Amino acid sequence: MFKKLLLMAMVLSLAVVGPSAVLAGNGAGTAGEGRMEANGNAGGPRQLEVRSQAGVQANAEAGEAGGLMQATRRCLQKMQRTGEPAREEWQALKDNLARLKQQYRLETREENRAEIRAMFKLAVQMAKEQGEPEEMENLLRDLISLAPGDPEPYRELGNIYRNRGEKTPKVFCDGNELKPDVPPVIKEGRTLIPIRPITEALGATVQWNERERTVLISKGDTTIQLQVENRVALVNGRRVELDVPAENINSRVFVPLRFISEALKAQVGFYPEGQIVTVNQEAVQAQS
Repeated sequence: MFKKLLLMAMVLSLAVVGPSAVLAGNGAGTAGEGRMEANGNAGGPRQLEVRSQAGVQANAEAGEAGGLMQATRRCLQKMQRTGEPAREEWQALKDNLARLKQQYRLETREENRAEIRAMFKLAVQMAKEQGEPEEMENLLRDLISLAPGDPEPYRELGNIYRNRGEKTPKVFCDGNELKPDVPPVIKEGRTLIPIRPITEALGATVQWNERERTVLISKGDTTIQLQVENRVALVNGRRVELDVPAENINSRVFVPLRFISEALKAQVGFYPEGQIVTVNQEAVQAQS
């Protein structure tokens, strides 16, 4: 009985190091029964780590999520062993990852959430090594949606954009790419974006005064007032000097992305590799 309790304590003491760890271990024998962890970045080396059978059993008992994670581990390890996976294996992996992506939203245990992110990171690296840029791009987008605050997937995705020669700014809000009907532009080193996509993504409302050419943005206890081609804005009645003013471009009102996002208490990042701008509310909420 004492040995059994000691074994359980050892299993429970194994901690997931987080979404930035390297997958380590081997893919031989019964490796498909192990647990994976992430380490490093989306572009670094990946291997599999085999963890105790008792830990795997705990996952299996968790129900559908445990079984799906176990099946995905086996799939990844088999693809690693073969070196050049067949198209059918890629499709099976993508099907499993798509289901895991849905499960991630419902998962409450950080250990399992971290392992799901680790699986996506390993799949990204495999796609990169095997010259599958389209698969890699799709997997990176999935990974970004799971972990909007992780910088490495944005850098990897930016490198893909740069290699394709894309120069139009891309904007991601809370892990989802915004795709306005008129693309963002860069003026005086600042990104301008059509007003409605960004304000709606941030949960704000917009009112447009055609006669005065002013925009009123409201969210909670924050109000922002801008006038087209005016470098002075009002935030809760306080004057703020803008680096670039709001503009009317192709019959759309464009607003300075960083100013609007930060005024609405979101965190903004920029990845020059692919002209990617990120806007994250989750990071700010986690810090507050």
